[in-house]
Amino acid sequence: MKYTVFYKPDGTVISTATEQADIETIKIGTFEVPDGNVIDSIDTSKKEHTAVSHATPMTNAAELAAVKKQTELNSAGIAELADLFMNGGSKA
Repeated sequence: MKYTVFYKPDGTVISTATEQADIETIKIGTFEVPDGNVIDSIDTSKKEHTAVSHATPMTNAAELAAVKKQTELNSAGIAELADLFMNGGSKA
């Protein structure tokens, strides 16, 4: 099986891919990508090319955990306010 290998002049392998027939047209670039995202494609429609990415399930899980924690804090605060209201503003 043939592979296309991206490597440095000293032989250090950067990445491999299955054989690419047109390696003369392959572009290499560095792109800013949000933490936890993976690159889907490169948008080449503008002068400055940009990475198109999406959040990974792990990122979504972390966001959900943060929302859950905030919801729990909000619920606790609402319960405390309701208790104060029901007791006329004093903790009996």
